Amino acid sequence: MSAIPDYLAFRGKAQPDADSTLGWHPAAYHCLDVAACVDALFDARPGTLARAAALFRLPQADARRLVRTMVCLHDIGKFSESFFGQAEVLWPSCLGDFDDGHVRKPHTAAGYALWCSRLRDTLGHRLLRGDAHDLQPLVLAVFGHHGGPLAGALVDARTFFASKASVAAAELFATEAVQLLCDGPVIAPPAWEATAIRASWWLAGAVSIADWLGSNQRWFPYHSPTLGLEAYWDYARKQAALAVSEAGLASPPPASLKTFAELIHPTLRPSPLQDWAMHVPLSGDGELFVVEDVTGAGKTEAAHILVHRLMAGRAASGAYWAMPTQATANAMYERQHKLIAGLFENTGRSVSLVLSHGQARLHDKFRASVLDDCVSQSLAAASSGDELDGNAPSTIACAAFLADDRRASLLADVGAGTIDQALLGILPSRFNTVRLFGLAEKVLILDEVHAYDRYMQEEIKTLLQFHAALGGSAIILSATLPNEFRRSLIEAWRSGSRGSGTRTQDVSEDSSESRDGVEAPYPLATVVDGQDAMTETPLEAAPWSRRSVPVCLVHDENNLVHQIVAAAHRGEAVAWIRNTVDSCLEAAAELRAWDIEPMVFHARFAQCDRQAREQEVIAAFGPASEGTTRARVLVATQVIEQSLDLDFDMLISDLAPVDLIIQRAGRLWRHSRTGRRPPGSRCELTVLTPRFSEDPATNWLDGVLPKTKNVYDDVGLLWRTLRELSRPNAAIETPDGVRSLVERVYADDVVPASLSNAAEKADGKSRGEAATARMFVLRLSDGYCSDFYANWYSDVRIPTRLIDEQTVVRLARLNADGTISPWTEAEEIEWRAWALSEVRVSAGKIPRDAKVESKLQSAVDRVTRTWPEYERDLIIVPMTAEGGGWTGRIVTSKGELTLRYAAGEGLRL
Repeated sequence: MSAIPDYLAFRGKAQPDADSTLGWHPAAYHCLDVAACVDALFDARPGTLARAAALFRLPQADARRLVRTMVCLHDIGKFSESFFGQAEVLWPSCLGDFDDGHVRKPHTAAGYALWCSRLRDTLGHRLLRGDAHDLQPLVLAVFGHHGGPLAGALVDARTFFASKASVAAAELFATEAVQLLCDGPVIAPPAWEATAIRASWWLAGAVSIADWLGSNQRWFPYHSPTLGLEAYWDYARKQAALAVSEAGLASPPPASLKTFAELIHPTLRPSPLQDWAMHVPLSGDGELFVVEDVTGAGKTEAAHILVHRLMAGRAASGAYWAMPTQATANAMYERQHKLIAGLFENTGRSVSLVLSHGQARLHDKFRASVLDDCVSQSLAAASSGDELDGNAPSTIACAAFLADDRRASLLADVGAGTIDQALLGILPSRFNTVRLFGLAEKVLILDEVHAYDRYMQEEIKTLLQFHAALGGSAIILSATLPNEFRRSLIEAWRSGSRGSGTRTQDVSEDSSESRDGVEAPYPLATVVDGQDAMTETPLEAAPWSRRSVPVCLVHDENNLVHQIVAAAHRGEAVAWIRNTVDSCLEAAAELRAWDIEPMVFHARFAQCDRQAREQEVIAAFGPASEGTTRARVLVATQVIEQSLDLDFDMLISDLAPVDLIIQRAGRLWRHSRTGRRPPGSRCELTVLTPRFSEDPATNWLDGVLPKTKNVYDDVGLLWRTLRELSRPNAAIETPDGVRSLVERVYADDVVPASLSNAAEKADGKSRGEAATARMFVLRLSDGYCSDFYANWYSDVRIPTRLIDEQTVVRLARLNADGTISPWTEAEEIEWRAWALSEVRVSAGKIPRDAKVESKLQSAVDRVTRTWPEYERDLIIVPMTAEGGGWTGRIVTSKGELTLRYAAGEGLRL
């Protein structure tokens, strides 16, 4: 044997940075780089090592040895001739003359084939005492590290390895690496197969993250093949520690237990819910908390208290707040800026706070916090008095590694984002296991969980299964959670914690805690601990949450407009929540005819204007608003019904499902403003609706709310809601009447004969949505293997929601010289300016194949020719100033379509 073993002649990386003096990096060294990164993650994240030990049911030292050794084998396929293909520059000298007859094939499949054909028999017993076949789920996880899993079918290594020399080199390296890193087999616990299948989801994510780090030449520059494995391992471990630290992946120490005053507010007293959160016993294992209380009861603060206590007890390392919409995610991100300091010890180390949704990179405050991947930048700003945000802790910094890649954003210490980012973890999307890995150590908070359709409800149940199986904790928050859905969420969690991974259709029909029709208390806090024991705690209502909001039904829109005009003249803060964007714009136009200039807020704004309008709405109607600032009329859609802390003197709602009506009512007289509301204002919810009838016409909605059925197609649900709101002296009684009101609508299936066909159609659609979701979601018990799924999709192609297809339109200004520029003029960075000029519209209104007018095509082409390929198909609409707004035209298969836009009103078709 030569001084330098043959296996060091095999190239693992051959794309050097510009300042590199070497052209390639040995595959053996890269394998050790990645193994060292896993080892460094264990050192820097004590919760990660504890999670591994719990998942594998091994002592921590054994779990560390097993994981890092298996990870080291992840690129063993790079010793195959099929990896080199026809690239002579990669050909190892020990294989003799270059042979250009090899077709390049995936090195991941080559590695798996070598394991099955050779390494399992020669090395399996050195890793696990027992049957080496029991490592199969973990092997698939290790070799499926490029974003999708491998099939579990046996493939002959000769398909990839053409010579004995390449096989011998791979085997020699693997043997020496196992001897170096493992130092004896681990003893498998009983029922190892189920353990390995469950752990495979976590391990696949760990390998991907370690591979990203270990492939970065900033920390692992190419190294000449001069060191033996033991010497290089020592070097790689030092580099890996640096990589984990500088990438922002080291866990900052959690804060020790704090009092309510220290954690939430120095002068406020906790509500009964918050007091429960401060004192409820915690098991220290993965736990589920279901918190049901009225809107504005302080559920966010209660969840924050639970997060703090779980972190202080080392049961979690951070939190992810999963919100229904981008607007609610933005609002939660702002709140976490103010609360995050209480979760961690002030050691001067970086704490990563990440906003995670499709437009996160366009959010100004998040952009401001992503300054650099070194905490020194933010600390320097803080020392000069120039903090990132007036209310934000000075130690917040987002590592560029996290901020630039949404797949990794769930690794941040605290995240706030749309639920979609978490749901992609349980769908066959690329690198879904990175999301699962990151979430496993977090407390997953599902806010406004009642807000989702059947498709997303099924996804949420599967997400709870996976999170429970991987040892995480979760908090579910809702003001209006139907009993049946609540029970199905709990059963999904229990299924995951037992490791069974039963399909959600098998658990949603049944609950061991069925009440046989007995109504659950409300407010209610439910805990399912790590031993599967469930405790329900009825809560006292906060005194200020006890109220009765009378419901006034209005059946004529003209009458309603007169009421709004009168309230506006009294100086009241008024909101009218409409069910569709078109209805919102029509209502605003009606009010202008009465010399009332309303503020308009809906989803059909360019991103720049939507962000500005969101802040304007919060300033005008949020907790800090006072006096004449509040004397405005807001006409909005559902964008304001959840999570935004808004308070109105008068609130009108179009008829909607009862739980949403209750949510909307929570924005009426939300804050205590004793003596500060305009004279004449009343705490009364006004609902625009058809008149109630026991036997309505089939088109009963069309006279007053013709567009509502396009959003809420379950007419039976709407009819039962109206039935309850039409009772004599109808009122929303909080909290005592909330549960019964919701159940009288959702647990009842009564529907008039005239509406039965439409109701059955809506029910069939709902069941179809649930069935579609069950076809898409992954199954825990399958393990990380592609045998059960035909495709593993890009995360931008797989649907987390079943909604109307959206067409992305980018608005442009048509300049005098015939060129075009982005709608937003306040942004100098071109890509960001165009992204901030986007509007998303239903594909039913603007088809995706719409084209710009032919006379403007050349101007569009000059701008888009440098765009990434996936952006070139976006629809660009050049706009010209016209009649106080802006007008543009596009061509569809049905003819020309005119678009009108104004910054204060949004897009009108």
